[in-house]
Amino acid sequence: MDPHDTPQQLGSDDAPPPKGTDRVDSSPSRRRPSSEAWQASSLLALINGVMVAVGGVFVTTSSLVITVIASVVALLIALMILVKN
Repeated sequence: MDPHDTPQQLGSDDAPPPKGTDRVDSSPSRRRPSSEAWQASSLLALINGVMVAVGGVFVTTSSLVITVIASVVALLIALMILVKN
């Protein structure tokens, strides 16, 4: 740590801005995202649900044709959910 470092250079968010400059807050908002926005966990749950459903169809029927049909239907349902939200 250099004794000539200013609080700005040390990363302190509470330090006053240097003279002659306007401070622009570049930190992201601390607000929680709205319930309408897709979060990573929601999207991951949707993808996992589609994968489990298609795998379950294959294990249950052992038919590749029915599995392909089920996967197309699952993708269409997932797309409808994503487009709706």
